[in-house]
Amino acid sequence: MNLIKRFWWMGLLLVFSVPVLADNVDYQTIAAASQKPNDLSRQAMVMIMGQVAVDPFAPSQPTLIGSLFAIING
Repeated sequence: MNLIKRFWWMGLLLVFSVPVLADNVDYQTIAAASQKPNDLSRQAMVMIMGQVAVDPFAPSQPTLIGSLFAIING
């Protein structure tokens, strides 16, 4: 009975993992998705986090998250 349960769970995991393996995601698709200017989630992230979301290594103005971090850490 335990062996049957184990095979059932393995089959269930296999059924849910096959669609993930079918998706072809590489660096180019991720980079292309991050460059869309009309992406609302990206605009929200830039609004909250500032220019750090666009270029993390460029010097920029203080952000909301950075100010909160400074206040909390005293």
